[in-house]
Amino acid sequence: MFLKQLFFVLILATALFSNQFKTSESSVFTDSLSQKKLPNTLPKNYASMEVENIIKTKNVHLQYTYYPKKAYDKQKFSVSLKAIISLANLSKIDTVFKKHFGVNILNPKSQWSSEEENIYTNTYEFVITDEKFQMPLIKMDLYAKGKYKESAKIPPKQIEFKKIVLAVKNFSNILADDLNIISQKTKQYDNKSLLTIMEIEASNSNLKEFHLSGYEKQGLESFSSTALKQKIFYYVITPIFAKNIQFNYYNTKLKKTILVKAVVLLKEDLVSTQTDLNPSNSGFLMVKKVILGVTVLLLLILLYFKRSILLLILILLLGFIFVKLMAPNKKMSITKNTYIYILPTKNSTVFHITDKSYTVEILKQKVGFSKILFGDQAIGWIKNENLHK
Repeated sequence: MFLKQLFFVLILATALFSNQFKTSESSVFTDSLSQKKLPNTLPKNYASMEVENIIKTKNVHLQYTYYPKKAYDKQKFSVSLKAIISLANLSKIDTVFKKHFGVNILNPKSQWSSEEENIYTNTYEFVITDEKFQMPLIKMDLYAKGKYKESAKIPPKQIEFKKIVLAVKNFSNILADDLNIISQKTKQYDNKSLLTIMEIEASNSNLKEFHLSGYEKQGLESFSSTALKQKIFYYVITPIFAKNIQFNYYNTKLKKTILVKAVVLLKEDLVSTQTDLNPSNSGFLMVKKVILGVTVLLLLILLYFKRSILLLILILLLGFIFVKLMAPNKKMSITKNTYIYILPTKNSTVFHITDKSYTVEILKQKVGFSKILFGDQAIGWIKNENLHK
């Protein structure tokens, strides 16, 4: 009986002092890891942070849609953005690039375009010029009815920088996602040399830096660029016995050097960068003449059976175009010591200097230049000031 009473007393005592035991147990671990607090689910500055790459302001959601993870020395690369703008009466978007160094912005004036209501996109092109570089913070200034209303800015992301140093024979200085020779033409330059023009296209490249090792006379004729692709016309003078032109470029996707060969095939005319050197001999132009002539003939037959003023006007209009197409090219004279160029540009290469006066056909004219055809079917460009009646 006594044991039962003692047992119940112990149980009662345990219940009464249970909280004291717990407090005592907690105090044992006062300095332990269990006292470290977990961070809040949302940080205090959550509203100003980039969440899922989206910067949010009152009227703007701004985000990157493409940002490269790595970039190579002197290689062009692109950064694309999208902005959802709910600002009423939006009239202008200005883009400002801040806190950047060691990087060139190739198209800072690129305009924002909109294919959907309130959604705007833009792509900016960059080239890193220094290993210690900082990409810019991009800031949008929004204007409504010509007045400043609001700004949104997005910080840069981290980009891994790669400096390629290659001890490769015939390296052309080019880094690109891909590179191709689109077309090429070769003519005899003198008794010992050939001149080749190459049309080269590359993606995400530093194509303007193109250079061929081992050739003394070479140069860039022209350069053009779009958001992703670049194109150059490049000339090089090779020995007359040359069979091909070889160079290497570094493929940034495959991460290796690629050998490119251009076969040297002699053509007996002055090189033009246009596919059809003589427009008068164009197969398409001939087809156009035949179709136009047949159309005029059929309309004349129709006019015989059905009198119509509108039909007559159409015949006269098409007939005028047909006569103009059939008319021979205008002929003019050029004097001795006239320079013949590859392209109608101020810095183009001079292929030939005339040793006497010639009568030439005018094939095409551009501002300041005329494309001419010699009697031996050689073709080139001259300055308009060298033409004489």
